[in-house]
Amino acid sequence: MTTGSLQKKNGKYYAVICFNNGGGKQTQKWISTGYTIIGNKKKADQFLKEKIEEYSDVQQVQDTRLLFSDFLTDWLEMHKIKVEAITYAGYKRLLLQIQTYFKQRKVYLLDLNAKHIQDYCTYKLKTISPNTVLKHLTLIKTALKYAQKIKLIKENPSDWVERPRKQKFIGDYYSKDEIVTLFVGRYKRFAYRNAADVRDIFWFAQVGNSWNEVEFDRLA
Repeated sequence: MTTGSLQKKNGKYYAVICFNNGGGKQTQKWISTGYTIIGNKKKADQFLKEKIEEYSDVQQVQDTRLLFSDFLTDWLEMHKIKVEAITYAGYKRLLLQIQTYFKQRKVYLLDLNAKHIQDYCTYKLKTISPNTVLKHLTLIKTALKYAQKIKLIKENPSDWVERPRKQKFIGDYYSKDEIVTLFVGRYKRFAYRNAADVRDIFWFAQVGNSWNEVEFDRLA
């Protein structure tokens, strides 16, 4: 049986839906109504009624013991045919970190909520940049959007996650000496007479030539 109630949080009404996930386990979902508390009680009640009916009609077609980490594996294999090989490899590398975290905590797809994902972002921000965490969050959101589309879940919990602030890229330039040091370190067999040689190399590459065509021996 599906039941629900209105709860107040941060000045807004939330619909709290309780339903059986099909495996005998009672699951609770918090869904923002979008309505502020003042003057919107009737609208919030109507929203709650609609959500209760919606969840009552949902056919739980998934294996209720499906771990979120296992679902990500299935999603990646399905998504593999839609992307280039290099993109797939990048997704796989990022998803490995996500899967490891959620598998250790045994989070099931149907039980996944915004707090789980928010906690993951907070955890990863200790070791990687906000920009990289945003990439992780985008993958999670995309995978869950697919789960929602095929009716494995009714709501996408990532929609309610606070995104970390993106770091603005601040570019910098190499000095002439730093460029020479960079190339000498990369091509230890070669020495350059002066920075003008390096300038010529960059010009050579910029007009469409391959780095392999640069005759480094003649620069020594």
